[in-house]
Amino acid sequence: MKRNLILSMAISLFLVGGLHAQDQQPQRPNMQERAKKQLETLTKELSLTKDQVTKVEAINKEFDTKREAAFKSAGDDRAGMREKMMTMEKEKTAKIEKILTPDQVKKYKAYLEKLAAERKNRGGGFGGPGGQGGPGGQK
Repeated sequence: MKRNLILSMAISLFLVGGLHAQDQQPQRPNMQERAKKQLETLTKELSLTKDQVTKVEAINKEFDTKREAAFKSAGDDRAGMREKMMTMEKEKTAKIEKILTPDQVKKYKAYLEKLAAERKNRGGGFGGPGGQGGPGGQK
Protein backbone atom coordinates (compact mmCIF):
# COMPACT_ATOMS: atom_id res chain seq x y z
CA MET A 1 0.00 0.00 0.00
CA LYS A 2 2.77 2.41 0.98
CA ARG A 3 4.63 1.50 -2.18
CA ASN A 4 1.61 2.30 -4.39
CA LEU A 5 1.13 5.64 -2.64
CA ILE A 6 4.78 6.61 -3.14
CA LEU A 7 4.65 5.50 -6.78
CA SER A 8 1.46 7.51 -7.36
CA MET A 9 3.01 10.59 -5.78
CA ALA A 10 6.16 10.25 -7.90
CA ILE A 11 4.12 9.95 -11.10
CA SER A 12 1.99 12.96 -10.10
CA LEU A 13 5.07 15.09 -9.44
CA PHE A 14 6.55 14.04 -12.76
CA LEU A 15 3.37 14.97 -14.65
CA VAL A 16 2.89 18.29 -12.85
CA GLY A 17 6.55 19.19 -13.43
CA GLY A 18 6.19 18.44 -17.14
CA LEU A 19 3.05 20.57 -17.42
CA HIS A 20 4.75 23.43 -15.59
CA ALA A 21 7.71 23.28 -17.97
CA GLN A 22 5.35 23.47 -20.96
CA ASP A 23 3.68 26.56 -19.50
CA GLN A 24 7.01 28.37 -19.41
CA GLN A 25 7.66 28.00 -23.15
CA PRO A 26 6.87 31.22 -25.00
CA GLN A 27 3.83 31.03 -27.25
CA ARG A 28 4.25 32.14 -30.83
CA PRO A 29 1.61 34.60 -31.91
CA ASN A 30 -0.87 33.35 -34.49
CA MET A 31 -1.25 34.96 -37.91
CA GLN A 32 -4.00 37.34 -36.80
CA GLU A 33 -2.00 38.56 -33.81
CA ARG A 34 1.07 39.06 -36.00
CA ALA A 35 -0.96 40.93 -38.63
CA LYS A 36 -2.45 43.17 -35.92
CA LYS A 37 0.97 43.91 -34.44
CA GLN A 38 2.42 44.57 -37.91
CA LEU A 39 -0.45 46.92 -38.70
CA GLU A 40 0.10 48.82 -35.45
CA THR A 41 3.81 49.11 -36.24
CA LEU A 42 3.19 50.23 -39.82
CA THR A 43 0.59 52.75 -38.67
CA LYS A 44 3.12 54.27 -36.29
CA GLU A 45 6.24 54.00 -38.47
CA LEU A 46 4.61 55.20 -41.69
CA SER A 47 1.99 57.53 -40.19
CA LEU A 48 -0.79 55.71 -42.03
CA THR A 49 -4.12 57.47 -42.52
CA LYS A 50 -7.35 55.76 -41.43
CA ASP A 51 -8.10 54.98 -45.09
CA GLN A 52 -4.65 53.40 -45.53
CA VAL A 53 -5.09 51.35 -42.34
CA THR A 54 -8.38 49.99 -43.69
CA LYS A 55 -6.75 49.11 -47.01
CA VAL A 56 -3.74 47.42 -45.38
CA GLU A 57 -6.11 45.38 -43.18
CA ALA A 58 -7.95 44.20 -46.30
CA ILE A 59 -4.68 43.29 -48.01
CA ASN A 60 -3.54 41.35 -44.93
CA LYS A 61 -6.82 39.40 -44.82
CA GLU A 62 -6.60 38.63 -48.54
CA PHE A 63 -3.09 37.25 -48.22
CA ASP A 64 -3.84 35.36 -44.99
CA THR A 65 -6.54 33.50 -46.91
CA LYS A 66 -4.14 32.79 -49.79
CA ARG A 67 -1.42 31.69 -47.34
CA GLU A 68 -3.74 29.26 -45.55
CA ALA A 69 -4.83 27.74 -48.87
CA ALA A 70 -1.19 27.38 -49.94
CA PHE A 71 -0.28 25.64 -46.66
CA LYS A 72 -3.15 23.18 -47.08
CA SER A 73 -2.26 22.35 -50.67
CA ALA A 74 1.53 22.16 -50.20
CA GLY A 75 1.73 18.85 -48.35
CA ASP A 76 5.38 17.94 -47.77
CA ASP A 77 6.73 20.11 -50.60
CA ARG A 78 8.68 22.60 -48.48
CA ALA A 79 10.66 24.03 -51.40
CA GLY A 80 7.48 24.66 -53.37
CA MET A 81 5.86 26.18 -50.31
CA ARG A 82 8.78 28.51 -49.73
CA GLU A 83 8.61 29.65 -53.35
CA LYS A 84 4.85 30.29 -53.08
CA MET A 85 5.33 32.25 -49.85
CA MET A 86 8.05 34.41 -51.37
CA THR A 87 5.89 35.16 -54.42
CA MET A 88 2.88 35.99 -52.25
CA GLU A 89 4.99 38.24 -50.03
CA LYS A 90 6.21 40.17 -53.09
CA GLU A 91 2.62 40.56 -54.32
CA LYS A 92 1.49 41.74 -50.89
CA THR A 93 4.35 44.25 -50.67
CA ALA A 94 3.50 45.61 -54.13
CA LYS A 95 -0.16 46.03 -53.19
CA ILE A 96 0.72 47.83 -49.97
CA GLU A 97 3.20 50.10 -51.75
CA LYS A 98 0.45 51.18 -54.20
CA ILE A 99 -1.55 52.76 -51.38
CA LEU A 100 1.43 54.56 -49.82
CA THR A 101 2.92 57.95 -50.58
CA PRO A 102 6.47 58.01 -52.02
CA ASP A 103 7.87 58.97 -48.59
CA GLN A 104 5.94 56.13 -46.94
CA VAL A 105 7.25 53.68 -49.55
CA LYS A 106 10.83 54.58 -48.59
CA LYS A 107 10.03 54.06 -44.91
CA TYR A 108 8.21 50.80 -45.70
CA LYS A 109 11.19 49.45 -47.65
CA ALA A 110 13.47 50.37 -44.73
CA TYR A 111 11.06 48.61 -42.36
CA LEU A 112 11.11 45.45 -44.53
CA GLU A 113 14.91 45.51 -44.70
CA LYS A 114 15.07 45.80 -40.92
CA LEU A 115 12.73 42.79 -40.57
CA ALA A 116 14.83 40.77 -43.01
CA ALA A 117 18.00 41.59 -41.07
CA GLU A 118 16.35 40.59 -37.80
CA ARG A 119 15.21 37.28 -39.32
CA LYS A 120 18.70 36.64 -40.67
CA ASN A 121 20.32 37.42 -37.30
CA ARG A 122 17.80 35.24 -35.49
CA GLY A 123 18.53 32.40 -37.91
CA GLY A 124 15.02 30.95 -37.68
CA GLY A 125 12.51 30.11 -40.33
CA PHE A 126 12.19 27.04 -42.49
CA GLY A 127 15.42 25.07 -42.51
CA GLY A 128 17.38 27.49 -40.32
CA PRO A 129 18.61 26.73 -36.81
CA GLY A 130 15.53 26.39 -34.68
CA GLY A 131 13.29 26.41 -37.74
CA GLN A 132 11.31 23.47 -39.04
CA GLY A 133 13.72 20.93 -40.44
CA GLY A 134 16.80 22.76 -39.18
CA PRO A 135 19.18 21.84 -36.37
CA GLY A 136 17.23 21.81 -33.14
CA GLY A 137 13.98 22.50 -34.98
CA GLN A 138 10.80 20.56 -35.51
CA LYS A 139 10.92 17.65 -37.89
